Amino acid sequence: QSRPPDAIYLSLPLFFSRDWASYEHPWWYLMLGAEQELQADLRIVRCEQDFRSLTAVLCMLQYEPDPATRILVVDDDQVFHPWMLQRFLEKGEQTPGAMIGAQAYYNGGITCIRFDETGGCVRPNLIHTTYGIMFQRRFFDAGIYDFAAAGDAAMRLRPGGRDQVAFDYTISCCKLEDNVWYEGHLAKKGIPRVFLKTVFDVKTIAQLAFGDEALTSSQDVAGAHTYNFDKRDAHSTEEALIVCTKALAALWGPTLWPARRREVAAVTFPPEAAANLAAEVARFVSRLGWWQYDQTYIFLCAGRQIEEVRKELSAHGGVDRQMHYLHYYQAGHYMSELYDPGAFIP
Repeated sequence: QSRPPDAIYLSLPLFFSRDWASYEHPWWYLMLGAEQELQADLRIVRCEQDFRSLTAVLCMLQYEPDPATRILVVDDDQVFHPWMLQRFLEKGEQTPGAMIGAQAYYNGGITCIRFDETGGCVRPNLIHTTYGIMFQRRFFDAGIYDFAAAGDAAMRLRPGGRDQVAFDYTISCCKLEDNVWYEGHLAKKGIPRVFLKTVFDVKTIAQLAFGDEALTSSQDVAGAHTYNFDKRDAHSTEEALIVCTKALAALWGPTLWPARRREVAAVTFPPEAAANLAAEVARFVSRLGWWQYDQTYIFLCAGRQIEEVRKELSAHGGVDRQMHYLHYYQAGHYMSELYDPGAFIP
């Protein structure tokens, strides 16, 4: 690349969720990154969980805490133009604070393609993950790991009540449809999603994309690829998209996808608030309507470890569970808190 990436992540799960087989490799495999003559730092990392098509990003987030980091997600069955990363960064500078994607499934300006009988969106207009999407690390909080929240929301609307098979099926669909999962979380926060018309001269490797070993088969029925691996998986990528989209609508409401202005609240607490931090945070948050703001930032110079802050918030009636993530200041720049499974409860 004309602008080399600072790091390239290859994420290897400890176990495959398709059949729960362990991913075995020689002991020297993780050392390969240091031996490659690449422009960038190749980091081969282990991931405790297999998130299916989301594994590359969800595993990498645990190693990249800086909120200003740009993350370019690409498919491995494409040949990319040498200027692609540089062009993505240039587009990102032109629209700061937005997700940048190379080519949407449908024309720009269209937020939803198909609706169900109640008027809910079941097929939003999304970016092709194939040609590249650029995120910022700050876009993601611990909720990006919370597939159970979508599953629970879907079960609340299920006519027959909760069913474990249907719950697992919903989660499988959301893990298969990575772009609806990413973009749904961004749409919830009002983060703009920029759909470019270009694919930056990407060339597809046909055998990898559509061959027998591809994640989707080469049989295409009305745009819906059939899934090859497990009968418990979504029957098609089309069905997976519809199931996961309905689950996200059940979780966050039917107005999730239309573009809107992002609303953020910010407050600075005086140093003396540190003496009774949990009560001050609870009092401030209670004055904000949940429908008013996409994000709330609270700044406080407390001189304490973030683990201590979260422990105190947790002891004060579970206030910590309302927090998406916290920031601390160190060595001249802000850092996002590393993944905390208790940091996000919808």
